[in-house]
Amino acid sequence: GLFTGRSGANLKVGDQAVVYVRPEAISLSAGADANGLHAVAEQLEFEGATAMLHAKTDSGYRLAAALPHHRLAEAPTAGTNVRLSFAASQALVLAHA
Repeated sequence: GLFTGRSGANLKVGDQAVVYVRPEAISLSAGADANGLHAVAEQLEFEGATAMLHAKTDSGYRLAAALPHHRLAEAPTAGTNVRLSFAASQALVLAHA
């Protein structure tokens, strides 16, 4: 898909790239955010004040989102379709090696 973020040197529009986003920068989303993607929740691991949501995208990529304690009531169960998003300022885009 198309995502925006902070890019490394020598990366041009249209180049193949990899997007790196920390789990705490990924959040549950209800809308059609610019950097959003659909996934299926696979597992939820409670880690004190947060929970780590493991999900798999329609393309087969696995990712993790750290949900803060005030969002745990909204945490999806395994098998639930979710929409996840991240701010462009939180994404690092590097050339695909």
